[in-house]
Amino acid sequence: MRNRILEFLAEKAAHRTWLLSGMILIVTAILGVLASGLHMSPGFTDMLPENNPKGDEFNLILKEFTNASNIILVVQGTPEDMKAYARHITPRLEDLTDWVDRVDVQTPVDFYRKNALKLLTARQLDNFGDLFDDPNLIPFLTHLNESFEKEYTSDGSIGTRKKEQNAVRFLDGIETFTDVMQQFYDGDYTADLAKKAVDALTIGETYFISPDRDMMILMIEPTFNMFDDINLLTDAVNGIEKLVKTEAPAYHVTAGLTGSIVLSRDEIKASTEDSMSITLMALVGIFFLFVLSFRMWGSPFMAILTVILGVIWAMGIASLLVDSLSLMTVMMAVILVGLGIDFSIHIISAYTENRYAGVSAEESLRNSLVKTGPGIFTGGLTTGAAFLTMMISSNRGMFEFGFVAGSGIVVTMLATLIILPVLLMIREKLLRKRHTVGRGKDISYAFLGRSAEGLARHWIVSAVIILLVTIFLTYHASKITMDYNYLNMEPVGLESIKLQEDLIASFDLSTDYALLTASDLPEVRKLTEKARELSTAGWVESISDFLPDPAVKSDYFHFVRNLRRNLNAAQIKTRLDPQDTKALTDELERLEFNIIELQDLAYIGGQDRVYDKAKRLVGEADDSLTTGLLSRLVDTAREKTVLYKLTDFSRTFAETFKADLLTMANTEPLRVDLLPREIRERFIGKSGDIYLISVYPKQNVWEDTNFLKRFAADCEGISPKATGFPPIFVELLNIIAKDGKKSTWLAVAAVFLLLFFDFRNLKYALVGMVPLFFGAVWMVGFMQLSGLQFTMVNVMAIPLIIGIGIDDGVHILHRYRIEQDLKTVFRSTGKAVLLTSLTTMMGFGSLWFATYRGLGSMGIALFIGVGSCFLASVIIIPVILGMGRKPKVLQEGR
Repeated sequence: MRNRILEFLAEKAAHRTWLLSGMILIVTAILGVLASGLHMSPGFTDMLPENNPKGDEFNLILKEFTNASNIILVVQGTPEDMKAYARHITPRLEDLTDWVDRVDVQTPVDFYRKNALKLLTARQLDNFGDLFDDPNLIPFLTHLNESFEKEYTSDGSIGTRKKEQNAVRFLDGIETFTDVMQQFYDGDYTADLAKKAVDALTIGETYFISPDRDMMILMIEPTFNMFDDINLLTDAVNGIEKLVKTEAPAYHVTAGLTGSIVLSRDEIKASTEDSMSITLMALVGIFFLFVLSFRMWGSPFMAILTVILGVIWAMGIASLLVDSLSLMTVMMAVILVGLGIDFSIHIISAYTENRYAGVSAEESLRNSLVKTGPGIFTGGLTTGAAFLTMMISSNRGMFEFGFVAGSGIVVTMLATLIILPVLLMIREKLLRKRHTVGRGKDISYAFLGRSAEGLARHWIVSAVIILLVTIFLTYHASKITMDYNYLNMEPVGLESIKLQEDLIASFDLSTDYALLTASDLPEVRKLTEKARELSTAGWVESISDFLPDPAVKSDYFHFVRNLRRNLNAAQIKTRLDPQDTKALTDELERLEFNIIELQDLAYIGGQDRVYDKAKRLVGEADDSLTTGLLSRLVDTAREKTVLYKLTDFSRTFAETFKADLLTMANTEPLRVDLLPREIRERFIGKSGDIYLISVYPKQNVWEDTNFLKRFAADCEGISPKATGFPPIFVELLNIIAKDGKKSTWLAVAAVFLLLFFDFRNLKYALVGMVPLFFGAVWMVGFMQLSGLQFTMVNVMAIPLIIGIGIDDGVHILHRYRIEQDLKTVFRSTGKAVLLTSLTTMMGFGSLWFATYRGLGSMGIALFIGVGSCFLASVIIIPVILGMGRKPKVLQEGR
């Protein structure tokens, strides 16, 4: 049946050449239009199984909360320049109403001015209760030192991560206060200086500025999410990026975008550009390899044209099978070029060989299809089957990749058997019109025939060497490791990736965090407290941070009553004497010593953020010069006498402080509906019945695989619905590991069954499988020796290489059954499998140049795998066939 089909194709190509040409053009035009409609989907949840709880929960969060997929504007410069730029750019961003819903540049200042005291915990009410009794500057500093000692130094540790973060924020307020006082002593006294000092101590820094004060972030809440229309997402990010970068130089700052949406734009851009450029690179490289190998121009051109048309057919049919391409399937064209060209090589090699022998064009075409067709069928089906086995995966990304690539291989194979014979006949007809006889050239490789004969003759020595090499490579294969860092798979050189890393370094803030949801406020408080107890959690935020704790309601009432009584009774000191100047210097010195002690605790406890912030204020112990801001202020206070100005400053400070505290010390209820819009929209869903809790890891999850898994498990332990990138990534790893094993064994079984049905002989089927197993082991061993690691993308190369790597052995065995002569088989078919291996390696190897490093890792793994399987086929098969020195050892399978 198979041979009759091949003979039918040869006969129609020879005698119905122009009719078939027209039909091919029509089919190509139709499928080309369909292929043009394919688009890319950037969603990583698309790779999860249907109805996966984590994926469904994440999609629900994206629907309810626009800030779940945000755009982060990162600004770098001096604090003054960054704030000026933020004030300038914010209204201009908000004017982009089609793209931008809101821009958060500051904490809600008015909210904190009125409600800051309501948000104090029971411990803070106890430790800071005396801080506000006397609003005068010097008594306040005395109470500040006492409260500081109770909160941070009395128990000998900074304790929890939240306490560490609060310490950084507290020291940040001290730094701003120190700047204000230094300005005062330096003579830059203005009427609003005292107000700035009060704000620094009661509200703190309102802009989102890093502890080292060289970076600021603005949160841009878009009108869309990362799974909306690709064109909208790309246009919006491009437009916003152009605006923020154009305006930055005027304020002497640098500005860039990062966040999940920006990363999606970058992935789409990189993958789209890679798909076109790398496919072209592969085609050009394969073309010149063809020219060098066949020493002619016509045949390589026909092979390239065939594979281009075959890819168009495959992509067109793919558009009927899937709605969109993911990051895993977008490079399908490159894969099909590398694999699809193999079919053309075998046909052209056999056709040229026949023409060189003087056989007519029509008969040469028939002979080449009959000789190579069975191998092409088997090779195409085994490769396609290997891809299709990935459809058993519950991972939609693997399923789609296997489905599209597997069907694409089969379509490309069929397209080659239809298109290439027609092109060969068109060439012959054109040559005849020009009265030119198309004769082939001797393009066989004699050295491959001699090598195969030598290996067969000395099969014992060869087998020992093969065994030793395999043992060596098996050892190294067992040492290969897995790279779980998702960022290492992202496009290289992206500003969005660099800015993500800068955010982690400057803010200790990762955009990769876990998300929990709750249905009511009691559940929010419960989950928030549980999350803060996790050893892997660094920072947890929820709407409960902006609402009073019901447990301290009575304590707060008594606190406010006493505070208002004390404030109303306090007298603003209008005159200071020299003793007050000394007292101020003493309290500043005491504050310096307290911060030094806190710095020592931070050093012992490994709290680098606190240590670095304290270093800005008091320097380091081994500093030969006074470098800390507070230390310089203490020195200045000792040296300068500014009694008159100090009196005025102290009076203004006390009046402002007293007025602000009386405003804060209110008993008005604070309910959810009274919260500022930006807080409500950040933590309450659009439906009003879902609340969001964000759990940030205490360290970069990508630096330690075990920590990543522990963090995901901890979050799932307090809420089975925990989602976000870390939990979803771990889920994907588990699915890929489980389904990868299933797919590998299923691919082995499918390939073996196809070989058995093709050869109808168990010995031939087993001989065909042997090089595959050796090649797979060699592949992993060579990867480890090359310093490569497995990733969640290139691990898929294992089941794929089973289908791809079997082809060489299949073609050799098919030809051997006909010729029964090793030298002849390897001279001719040996060259064909060498060229097919090189072209496939070139196709996959071109992926190494992809900016999306995940695809590059898979490309180089398959490059090594194809090369290993080729070597195994041309070395091991002659040894097996040479055992017993009987060339016809497998003749009974004929």
